[in-house]
Amino acid sequence: MPNYWWVNQGQSYAPELHAGILWAPKLTENGRRQRHWETMIEVAIGDRILHYADQVVKAVSVVRTPRALWKLLLDRSGAPGPVLGPVGSEL
Repeated sequence: MPNYWWVNQGQSYAPELHAGILWAPKLTENGRRQRHWETMIEVAIGDRILHYADQVVKAVSVVRTPRALWKLLLDRSGAPGPVLGPVGSEL
């Protein structure tokens, strides 16, 4: 039976949708961990993701690939850019 995950995305919804990923940094800008980001390692193939942005559930998706670790550059708008190396968690 799949798990269901609620994800608050805000401005990251559109770029993550376009890239086909769900992404969270490993640490905050001041080097702290966030428990809700760390739970991404618990997401498994077949789990359901409820994507919340702009005060509405925008989509429900199904996890199709295992988690990967990437570092994403952010452009000026805050959108994920090119992949650089291992820093954040991506589905």
